[in-house]
Amino acid sequence: MKIYLTCLAMSAIALVNAQNCDLKFEGHIIDFHDNQVLDEALVSIPALNLSQLTDENGYFSFENLCQGDYEVLVTHEECEPLQEMVTLNQNETVSWFLEHHIIQLESIEAKGFQKRAVETQSETHIHQEEINKNSVETIGYLLKSVSGVSGLETGNNIIKPMIHGMHSSRIIMMNQGVRQEDMEWGAEHAPNMDLNAFEDIRILKGASALRYGGDAIGGIVITELPKLPKRDTLKGVVSMTGISNGRGGNLNAAIQKGFNSHWAFQAQASYKKHGDFKAPDYYLSNSGSEQKAFVTELAYGDFKRKISLSYSYFDTDLGIMKASHLGNLSDLADAINAIEPTVNDDFTYRIDKPFQNVQHHLAKLKYEKRFQNFGKLETQYAFQFNKRQEYDVRIGEVTDIPSMDVELSTHSAEAYLSIDNLDHFNLETGIDFNFQHNYSDPKTQNKRLVPDFNKWKTGAFVSANFRPNFQWKFNTGLRYDFMHMDTKKYYFKRYWNSMNYNDLYANNIIGDFGNEWLTHFKLDYHNISASLGASFAPNNDSEISMNYAYANRPPNPAELFSEGLHHSAVSIELGDVSLNPEKAHKITLNYAQNVAFLNGLNLNVLAYHNYIQDYIYQIPSGAEYTIRGAFPVWKFKQIDAEISGIDLDIDLDINQALSWNHQLSYVYANDKTNNLALIQMPPFEWSQELSYAWNSKLEPYISFSSQWVAEQNRYADYNFTINILENGEQVSKLVDISTPPSSYFLMSLKAGVSVNFFNHPLQINGKINNISNTSYRNYLNRFKHYADEMGRQFQLQFIYSF
Repeated sequence: MKIYLTCLAMSAIALVNAQNCDLKFEGHIIDFHDNQVLDEALVSIPALNLSQLTDENGYFSFENLCQGDYEVLVTHEECEPLQEMVTLNQNETVSWFLEHHIIQLESIEAKGFQKRAVETQSETHIHQEEINKNSVETIGYLLKSVSGVSGLETGNNIIKPMIHGMHSSRIIMMNQGVRQEDMEWGAEHAPNMDLNAFEDIRILKGASALRYGGDAIGGIVITELPKLPKRDTLKGVVSMTGISNGRGGNLNAAIQKGFNSHWAFQAQASYKKHGDFKAPDYYLSNSGSEQKAFVTELAYGDFKRKISLSYSYFDTDLGIMKASHLGNLSDLADAINAIEPTVNDDFTYRIDKPFQNVQHHLAKLKYEKRFQNFGKLETQYAFQFNKRQEYDVRIGEVTDIPSMDVELSTHSAEAYLSIDNLDHFNLETGIDFNFQHNYSDPKTQNKRLVPDFNKWKTGAFVSANFRPNFQWKFNTGLRYDFMHMDTKKYYFKRYWNSMNYNDLYANNIIGDFGNEWLTHFKLDYHNISASLGASFAPNNDSEISMNYAYANRPPNPAELFSEGLHHSAVSIELGDVSLNPEKAHKITLNYAQNVAFLNGLNLNVLAYHNYIQDYIYQIPSGAEYTIRGAFPVWKFKQIDAEISGIDLDIDLDINQALSWNHQLSYVYANDKTNNLALIQMPPFEWSQELSYAWNSKLEPYISFSSQWVAEQNRYADYNFTINILENGEQVSKLVDISTPPSSYFLMSLKAGVSVNFFNHPLQINGKINNISNTSYRNYLNRFKHYADEMGRQFQLQFIYSF
C-alpha cells in the first residue's frame, strides 16, 4: 500500500512539473491608426483573476503561468474592446492593436437623450433606456420627444417624422445602415420600422451628413441595432407592456449570443395589438392595429475585419378611422361642423375597411476592413421589398380587393472609405448605387395613382474634417447624384390638355386609348449638394457651431405622376411632370453651454433658416365632381419658401436626485412666391419634465411632465364652397379645411422601480398619458376635422434582462 501511495504522489509531482507553470506572457498594446503605444490599457485574464495596466510604453507582462488556453481581454478608454484566445505552450510575446477614437467634444446627458454637435451639425441621440420605456409606441411617436421634431399624423397609428417642418421625401430614414425605401412619399405612410429592434436612434437636424444622401432637406434619422457581443456570452431581454386605452399592448423579446471563435448572433421579435382607441367622450371607431416584426443578424470577425448578414421583417394592419371615410365633400362639410364623429361604434378589436396592410422586408450583407495606419473600408449590399395594400369600402365583386396594391423592390450597393491616420485631419469618400422597381397590381380595377416605374440612382461624395486644436473644428463636403426614371403612364386627355402637356410632351405619347393617352417618360436629374461648417469651443463648458448646407431634391414619383382619387386620403391628388428639383440653402447656428448653477445647468440653443427654391408644395385647389361624389383636389405646385425657427433645450439638475428639463420649438414658414403662410407647419410648442430619482438599491423614480401646444395662427385660407342638392334644392356649403384647432395643455406621469428577480433585474414602469382626460385636436393630424385625439391612457410595463 505504501508503494502504491508513493507512486501516486510521484506521478502527481511529475504531472505538475510537466504542466510547466513558469511561462511568461507579454506584449504591447498599440493604436491601430497611427502605431502609437497605448498606456493604461487594461489587460485581463478572467480565468486566473489577473489584470494589469500597460505602462507608458504600452507594455504588459504576466509571469508564472501554466500551459493552457486562456481568454484575454483588453480594454482602453474610448477604444473598442479586444478579446483574444491565447494558447501557452512556451513563453509568448504579442503585439495587439486597438481602434482608438478621440472624443472631440463634451456631451450633455439627460434622461436617456444625448444632445451634441456632430462635426458642426446638431445631433440628438435617443438611447436604449428611453427606447425600452416606449416599446409600445411607434418610432414616429418617440421622435416627437426631441425638440424641433414633430409628426404629421393620420389618426393615432400613422405618424411621419417631421424635422423643422419637413417630412416625407425630405427626411432620410436609415434602417440599420440602409436607406429605408417604403413609399415614404405618401403623407399617410408611416415608417415601416419596429422601434424595439434598435439600441440607438440619432436625429440629425440638417442636410450636411452627405454620406447618406444629398436630398435630406429636413434631416436624417439613423437607427442602429444593438452591438453584438465580442466575447462568449449570452444575454437578452423580455418586455411586456399593457395599455388601458385601446385595451392592448406589446410583447418584445431579444437575445444575443457571442462565441470565442469571433462569431456572434442576435435576434429580436415583437408583437403589438390594440383595439379602438377612445377619445374622452367617444370611441374612435376602427382605430385598432396589429403589428408583427422580427430581425436577426449573424456576424463573424473582429475589429480588423468583419462580415455580417442581417434580415428584418415588418408587417402591420392599420385601421383607418371610419369617420374619416367620406363619400363626398358634403360629408366633409358636415363632419367638420359635427360635434362628434359621424361614426361612433362600440369598442372592438376588429379592423374593418378602410385599413392598410403593409409589409417590409430588408436583407443586408456588409463587409468592413480596417487598414493599419490608414483607415477603414465598408461595403454593403441591401435588398428591400415593400408591399402596400389599401382597402376601401367597396361593393360588388371588388369588395375584398384592395383599392391600391403596390409593390416596391429596391436594390442598393455602397462602398465607403474613411482615412483617419492623419494628424488633425480625416477624410471620408464613397459611392452608392440604387435600382428601384415599382409595380401596381391592375387587379384593383382602379386607375393607378402612381404608375409603374424603374428608377436608377447613383451618387458619390467626399467630406473632410479638420481640427487644428481642441478649440476649433472645421468640416466640408461635396456630393453629386444622378437619377434616371423610366415610366409609362396613362393620362386622361382632359387632364393632359388642362396641364398644356400637348405642347410640352406630345412626343411622349405612344398610344391612344379612347379618353386616355399612354405616355412614356424618361427623366434625368443631376444634383449637387454641399456643406461647410465650423465650431469653436473656448473651454470645456461651451461650444458654438455654424453650418451651411446646400441640398438638392428631385421630385418623387407621387409629385410627378399622381392623377386621380387617393382613397385612403379621401382626396384627388394631381402631380406635375414638369416639376424641377428643390434647391435648399439651410444655415444653422448652435450654442451649447454648461453652467455651474445648483448641480448643473445645460443649455442648448439651435437657430436655423432654410430658403428653398422651387419648393414642391401640395395645396388644396377646390373640388372635383366624380361619379362617386365631390372630392377636394390637392395639387402639387412649386414656390419659393422660407422656413426659420428655434429649438431650445434647458436641463437643470437641482441636486443629485431632482432634475427639471424644458424644451421649446418654434417654426416660422412663408410662401415667398404668394406672400402666404405655409400650411401644415408645427405650431409653437413648450414641454417640461420634473423628475426625481432616489439613490437606492431599487432605483425608484417618478416624473411629471406637461406639454403646451399653441394654436397655429399662421395659415393660408384655402376654404372653398360647394354646391349640393338638399331636399331637392341646390345649396352652397362652406368647406372649412383651413382653420386650425385651439391650443391645448396635456399632463402625464411616469414612475418606476427595479427589483431583483432570479438574480437578474426586473424593471417595472408605469405611465399615465393625458391625466386630465382633455379633449383636444392636433393641427398636424390629418383627421383633425373628424374627431378628438385619444383620451387618458394608463400603461404598465415589465422589462426583464438576463
